[in-house]
Amino acid sequence: MSPGNLFHYFPTKASIIEAIAQDEQLATAEIFEKWSGAEDALTAIEEIVVEWMRLASEPTYARISIEVGAEASRNPDIKALFLVNDQRVKGRMITLIERGIRQGAIDAALAPDLLASWLIALAEGAVGRVVFESKFDLSAHEPVFRRIVRRTLQK
Repeated sequence: MSPGNLFHYFPTKASIIEAIAQDEQLATAEIFEKWSGAEDALTAIEEIVVEWMRLASEPTYARISIEVGAEASRNPDIKALFLVNDQRVKGRMITLIERGIRQGAIDAALAPDLLASWLIALAEGAVGRVVFESKFDLSAHEPVFRRIVRRTLQK
């Protein structure tokens, strides 16, 4: 798409990034919704972070994420757009972690808010791997990723 055509639909760069933020919010909400009825919180968390990793490891998504992240580091309005979703996601993850602790499936010694931050960071780290590791193969990494998540969470 030419820049002129793109700006026909989006009048500013900020409006493009806002659309990306809204799309990310929708995708994240759908992932949580898909696993909201799971009885086993540990399995739900594992599946959610694996789906995030899959999303983050899609090459186009990864490249756009790096560009948007760079823009958010310079523009407080763009940063604010993504912080709203980040807080929503982190809150939902904390709720799942707390449920897993009550179920006895997740180590109660782990602080839910800190654990949620690290699970998100771990899944989002696939962005960098795709961009900087030319032979990144999701199918090879997923079993290791699942094992890391499970071993981190379990007692």
